[in-house]
Amino acid sequence: MEYFSGYEFIKLVQSFSNSFFDIFFKYITMLGDEIFYLIFIPIIYLCFNKVIGLNLITFYLVSSISNTYLKDFFYTLRPSPEKVRVLIEEDSYAFPSNHAQGAVVFWGYLLSEVKKKWLKIMLLIIISLVSLSRIYLGVHFPIDVFGGWIIGFLILIILLFLIEKYQVWEFLSNYNKKYFHNKGYFHYDYLIPILIIIIPLISFFIYPTYSTAQGFLLLIRHAALYVKSLEASILAFMSANFC
Repeated sequence: MEYFSGYEFIKLVQSFSNSFFDIFFKYITMLGDEIFYLIFIPIIYLCFNKVIGLNLITFYLVSSISNTYLKDFFYTLRPSPEKVRVLIEEDSYAFPSNHAQGAVVFWGYLLSEVKKKWLKIMLLIIISLVSLSRIYLGVHFPIDVFGGWIIGFLILIILLFLIEKYQVWEFLSNYNKKYFHNKGYFHYDYLIPILIIIIPLISFFIYPTYSTAQGFLLLIRHAALYVKSLEASILAFMSANFC
């Protein structure tokens, strides 16, 4: 049991460490970093599929905010650098792993959308490697990663069910066209940055901790990516065949 809950498993994984794997996993773990999502989601939204982009925003927000609350609730410490190699710095609590949870939710949603087998395999590999990177880098115990997987899977299943059942974005689009857009009042695209700011702001006032404050500031930056001026700029690049 020690292998799955403590330092022994981390030491086992790190027994294969070398300079190549150190660099490799530092880059792999970035696929679960907030800055990656800040770049990747707008590309999907603006260059490929707006509905998938909107769903990715929703999945990311739900996973990120819920993980913040869960970390503060369980209040567990990360591995000690005195017992294992810790290759990067993290200042939040350990359980559940945000990278593992987010990988299951984010890449798992894309897995449900793609049709090609090789893409599905690639996405499963990304989920596995991002999760493994957290143990290799010495910032999570195995139980943190397993917990992130389970919670992430539950969030993924629930959100997939809700989106499929209620067709949220189709409803908003039709409602907007019927009552607002045709009259020149408002466009539902503006709801994206508004909601991205309001939801974390409400959560911060309900539960004011360092973690929620951090998340709030991050999501404000995320919202800025979706204002109309930025979209117009990127669409200009699209016309030049950059997307």
